[in-house]
Amino acid sequence: MITITCVVSGAHSYAATCPRKWLNSKDCRFRDKSFHVQVWQDKISANDVRNRDMVTLPYVGKQVEWRQVRLRKIAARRFIEIELWSAPDAQTGIQAKKWLFYEWRSGRLRKELDVSLQKRKQLADGQYLYDPALKRSLELDKTKIIWRCGQQAGVLEAKK
Repeated sequence: MITITCVVSGAHSYAATCPRKWLNSKDCRFRDKSFHVQVWQDKISANDVRNRDMVTLPYVGKQVEWRQVRLRKIAARRFIEIELWSAPDAQTGIQAKKWLFYEWRSGRLRKELDVSLQKRKQLADGQYLYDPALKRSLELDKTKIIWRCGQQAGVLEAKK
């Protein structure tokens, strides 16, 4: 297997996105100076010069479809954003488009958010019936980092 690492700049704010072919194989790697992240199959692993941490992803399996994985730096804070379609519910067949983000803080990966953006159901002809999608964002507002998902919003606490 060939591994490509996305290298990102040291800018104040940036985002590096995992290419489609690595999303399909569920193996995305990012590097920012001495900070390394790998999101693969069922785990996120991150390490810097002093610390290493690994967490298990809550949505795994062949039926989970990764849509986007990004490493973002906002005001010197690092976030791993994941957007995916969950496996179909066993009884209803409905899938949820999930938005998760983790923050690297004090040498640990912390899950900050796990919300549903949209739902879909596969029809007999293979097409999907979709609910309307919620807009989402993670952004810097002066000194605070604000997340928004539809009508919901929150402020991430100050970095400790």
